[in-house]
Amino acid sequence: MKKRLLLLTIVILLAGCAPAPEAVQTAIAQTQAADMLKTPAVLEEDRIQTAIVQTQAATLTAELLATQVEARVGTSVVQTLTALPPAATATPAQTTTPLTPVPAAASTAQPRPSITNTLETIIPSGPITITSLEYLGDGKVKVNWECQGSFPGGFTVVWSKSNPEPAYPDDYWVYFGNGKLRSAVVDVTQPDNYFFRVCEFVHRTGRCENYSQAEPFTAK
Repeated sequence: MKKRLLLLTIVILLAGCAPAPEAVQTAIAQTQAADMLKTPAVLEEDRIQTAIVQTQAATLTAELLATQVEARVGTSVVQTLTALPPAATATPAQTTTPLTPVPAAASTAQPRPSITNTLETIIPSGPITITSLEYLGDGKVKVNWECQGSFPGGFTVVWSKSNPEPAYPDDYWVYFGNGKLRSAVVDVTQPDNYFFRVCEFVHRTGRCENYSQAEPFTAK
């Protein structure tokens, strides 16, 4: 009796139909009344049968849940595959016919002439002599000088109103980097009496050396 009642309850639960509370209470009362009339051996057998039925019911429930989960997974897979964009079709690589190499035309260019580096002979610098001073107007004075030798550092023209021996860099000065110059124009800004000198600039020391004589001149 208890076995049948338990099976009936499992079937009803699996079917999704819940019985009325009165029916459940009646079934329980009938089961308890029947158990009081049974012998211990019969009760032991009922307990064994009940355990078997419960195990079967649990197995049936697990299988049912697994079936439902599998169905849901299958549905999700189908939906995912439907949402995916279609796979791109690979375009076969195009084959090109290799070009036949064409030999280059014979060069008509003439061979480059060889470059010969000619080193300029350095001649020791000699004395510097101012030969003339000329006023050009607008405060400009042209200084002319003579000298022998090489002057790789160039020249500096210096002048002063009060110093009879003007020197670089204490007095007015203008630097000229061309060592082949023999004249230069400087701007004294205004007419006045000046003293002029020309010196050789030496880059190694950053100083003026080998001064010419001091030459007085009135710029006007």
